[in-house]
Amino acid sequence: MGSSEKKQLFQPLDSSARTSGRVAAAIRKVILGGQLGAGETLPPERALAERFRVTRNTVREALRTLEQLRLVSIRQGSGIRVRDYLTHAGLEVVVDLLDSDGAADQALMAELAEARQVIGRAMDHHAIHNFSSAVLPQMIAAVDQMEAEAARAEPDDRRLQELDFEVHNLLVRGSGNRALLLLHNSVRHIYRRVAPLFAPLVADPAPVIKLHRQLLAALEAGDQSRAKAVITKKYEAGLRALSGANARMPGCQDAKTPK
Repeated sequence: MGSSEKKQLFQPLDSSARTSGRVAAAIRKVILGGQLGAGETLPPERALAERFRVTRNTVREALRTLEQLRLVSIRQGSGIRVRDYLTHAGLEVVVDLLDSDGAADQALMAELAEARQVIGRAMDHHAIHNFSSAVLPQMIAAVDQMEAEAARAEPDDRRLQELDFEVHNLLVRGSGNRALLLLHNSVRHIYRRVAPLFAPLVADPAPVIKLHRQLLAALEAGDQSRAKAVITKKYEAGLRALSGANARMPGCQDAKTPK
């Protein structure tokens, strides 16, 4: 891509958005949108500062953020080069792939739903195998709160999602594996950023709560096989819910990312 074409990619930011985070988000969107491919170079710092109407220090901070996300490499004499995100980046960029405006790509949302089932089920099964009953009271409290929320005249879907996730998070915490818990926390970050896209998981909270109660009973009884079967059933139901919602929402244009 020529320098004149690159200039068109980066437009001035309004005064309220002239922060390093906003600059990083604008560049990130261009990279993940495929407008700049792996191996291509970004304009130099000075040019980016002029285009965004920010200081060079603001651009430098934004580029450091992108470097930490492994979306660009910055080397003296080589400029700012775009990296292949599918080779180098991590799960944290999936929110931007779903579009910072909240308009989800159907294929990617389907992939994310499938990944949730595969990874989440594996993590929960491992947690069940190594479960510590010390977290059971917290899990019971979370399910109780979820049931109370569902019983309200107008349940808060976001609250239901948080509590549903909390049950799984506590289960993983009960495994004692800190690495898995940190991974699960990263998944929570994605959920929170695109919460409306996962709302179908708790659209009908009654069967979700019933499965949580069955899980708690199996854990209290020390029945690992039954607990794993419940988790498998829950993730299969979740995949069906997300797949059905995805099919009904072309482009998911109505789902807005929380600000």
